[in-house]
Amino acid sequence: MAGKISCLEKQSNGKSLLLAVSVLSWCFLLTEVQSGTTTTISVDPSKPIEGGDVCLTPARIPANPTTCRWFRGEDAPANTILIYIFPSTQKAGAKYTGQESLDFKCSLRVMNLPGSFSGTYRFLAESANETIKGEVELLVSEPVSGVSITSTPSEILEGVATTLTCSAAKGSDVSFFWFKGDEILGNKDHISLSNDSSVLTFNRTLWQDLGVYTCLVNNSVSSSKDSHTLEVFYGPDDVHLNSHPVEVTMGLGSYLNLSCIADSNPPAQFQWFFNYSIMNVTKWSYSIGPATWEDAGNYTCQASNKRTNKTGTATITIKLQKNLLEGLGLGPRAIAGIVIASLALGLGLVGGLLYFFLRIRPQRKKPTSDPIQSGPPAYENVSRPGQRTIEVSPAPSPSFS
Repeated sequence: MAGKISCLEKQSNGKSLLLAVSVLSWCFLLTEVQSGTTTTISVDPSKPIEGGDVCLTPARIPANPTTCRWFRGEDAPANTILIYIFPSTQKAGAKYTGQESLDFKCSLRVMNLPGSFSGTYRFLAESANETIKGEVELLVSEPVSGVSITSTPSEILEGVATTLTCSAAKGSDVSFFWFKGDEILGNKDHISLSNDSSVLTFNRTLWQDLGVYTCLVNNSVSSSKDSHTLEVFYGPDDVHLNSHPVEVTMGLGSYLNLSCIADSNPPAQFQWFFNYSIMNVTKWSYSIGPATWEDAGNYTCQASNKRTNKTGTATITIKLQKNLLEGLGLGPRAIAGIVIASLALGLGLVGGLLYFFLRIRPQRKKPTSDPIQSGPPAYENVSRPGQRTIEVSPAPSPSFS
């Protein structure tokens, strides 16, 4: 201000215009140097949280200040928050919300911070001889909340591309992390992440990709997560009939259980055919027995999946024979001879055993009981279809419309 007064005195004394212009230029430069003094501004706390308070304090202010002002944005009158007029008067500006206050150190306090208060804050303090400016970037950290995962497409078929997108309804300066179980996921094989890791992409979805996926979103003040179960529809694959060969010979009156195995999600639906004509059987198993000559022929199981619109088939040929000996090609007389010889041998063995027990060891007492246990022959246990297996599929079978 002294420089300006000196400039006015020289002008009023009628000195030459050239000298006046020179002095005014010098005064202007001096004022600019004085007003261009800057200071740093501290932020306490350094990472303010939405809903909390923050205090912005300049490192220094002029000696004997007359005013100090705070602006939200550019230091223009329309952006003024508060003006402190020394020694103790506050004046509200256009950006004042009722959440701000100033003290005699020119510290601006903002309470109950909303996320929208993030941005640049500018400070201007003046005295008779000095002007000091400062500015600071305020980042109000918004806690993470409302994390969710969306899948595209909503129904996943094996072999198609799939994306899982993670988003947060609230949260500032967030980071994304993906997990499957305890495994953290990254760019590998057929899986890729977007630049900010918010989108997980399966370039070609495999049945092994099914499972639970978790997206963790965090920032400097909080974290939140969401999980999504990825279900992959596939199959039917590896359709076969309880590991039997493609051809089975059974005797008249015997039994055989056929179980159709199909690797499918959702579990396959079944239809049976006899000699390529549809049967009224839609279960996953079919039993033959006691077998008659009419049971000989081709049995086909067709497995289908309505989600994938795929089908698969497996066929077995059943042959019948009268009995095992006829199956060896022996005639009736030969069979009769074998039966008579077997009976004679059996009687001889029984007689020998009786002689041993009655003549050689007469002291042995007859047992009080002689239970005879019997049971059905053991059959192969077959698991219900719909599970991944490693069994080899049978030879290609005909398909049906």
